[in-house]
Amino acid sequence: YGAGPPMGRALYAAPAAEAAGLAAYLAGLSSPANMTLVGAGLSHAELIAAAESLFPLSGAGGAVVVPASPFVGGSAELVADSPLTHVAIGLAGASSGSPDYYTALVLKQLLAAPGAASFCVGYSDSGLVGLYGAAAPAAAGALAESMVAALKASYTDAQVAAAKLAVKTQLAVSAEDSAALLGELAGSAASAAGVDKVTAAAVKAFAAKAAKSSPALATVGPAAAVPSYSALSRMF
Repeated sequence: YGAGPPMGRALYAAPAAEAAGLAAYLAGLSSPANMTLVGAGLSHAELIAAAESLFPLSGAGGAVVVPASPFVGGSAELVADSPLTHVAIGLAGASSGSPDYYTALVLKQLLAAPGAASFCVGYSDSGLVGLYGAAAPAAAGALAESMVAALKASYTDAQVAAAKLAVKTQLAVSAEDSAALLGELAGSAASAAGVDKVTAAAVKAFAAKAAKSSPALATVGPAAAVPSYSALSRMF
């Protein structure tokens, strides 16, 4: 089994998964707030009557509490006939609207590797920051290593100050287009004041914390030269 062989990846279930645990998991999913009922060719009253006869949900369940979805890292490889190998490496970032999100934006501006572009994405409960690039298949390994080196780099006060100015400029330009603002910040209340509070020490601490997270590695195209996920993880 594995990413390359035709049998694909092996299925895995935790040894502790027993009938009682599966039943509890199913019960958690099968709550009224988690269901959608669709009917055709009958009146609304008939639909309600049929639903009540099949699913005695009266008084059962309630609002579903959706747990936070933390960044966990991992790897994904798409084998494709391509003249280039596309590589993306991400580390744990910050949720949009959190104070650390401004730090993540500054770190994204600082990240630089030959043939790569940086990215920073913030969601409501987590985020990621990293680099994406493409290279000839034989050079994909060197590209991945340069990305890791960039994610582990340290920065001076002057570099952080320049990055903060660049981020504030980008925010000001994005604010002129509400659609772009919503797409880029994903609902975040990012502001120049928040960026101003970012210090070189904060960027260093944030980058060090991110480097301790499990990295996310994604490749498209020939990936024989790209370090394995376990090898990549040991680089941090």
